Amino acid sequence: VVSLMEKSVELLNEKSKIICLSNGLGHVEQCIDFFGPHRVFAASISHGAWRPEPGVVNWAGEGNISLGKFGDGPGLSDAEEVIDLLSKSGLNPFWEDDGRRLVWNKVLINIAINPVAALIGCENGFLLQNNLFELCSSIMLEGANIARQERVNLPSDEELNSSLHDVIKATSHNYCSMLQDVKKGRDTEIEFLNQAVVDRAERYGISTPKNNLLSELIKSLNSY
Repeated sequence: VVSLMEKSVELLNEKSKIICLSNGLGHVEQCIDFFGPHRVFAASISHGAWRPEPGVVNWAGEGNISLGKFGDGPGLSDAEEVIDLLSKSGLNPFWEDDGRRLVWNKVLINIAINPVAALIGCENGFLLQNNLFELCSSIMLEGANIARQERVNLPSDEELNSSLHDVIKATSHNYCSMLQDVKKGRDTEIEFLNQAVVDRAERYGISTPKNNLLSELIKSLNSY
């Protein structure tokens, strides 16, 4: 992330804004520290995509791009031009007033699906089996507890479970990015997902055993 930010500086002018598309925790804060809070939007994407080779991305399923205000960062009026461009490109942009909630909602889905699917080696839809869905839900709700400790205004547990079910069903034939990384011997995003949840939980003296176990298992695959 840092190397990308350093390379991007030469492409920016004083009016440029930064859209921080991320799957995990900490990226938006890194961008804010580097570029300043007045320039950075939080963002997440739900379009299905995969990368067959460097510099090539295959679009695999329609979703949306959500942009949001993060802390004292730029608001909707600052985002109107880029929202218009994304809309004309068919990428279905949405605005979220609470960028922290936007980031955490994406993270909670990812910590529930990605490591479990990566360890099993399955399509996302396999996780709809009752015992596996219950496991995924419990992993997600461990993370939700930490988000609420940070005063993030999340939906109820029931709504989170419904969203998790909907995402798994909508992406049932997808192989998640973490599984693709494991298969190709690449580093995964576990440090910014389940491990980041564990690290934040430790600040509050809260145990997150499922996220901790998944983090250790995925890291062991990376080093195998």
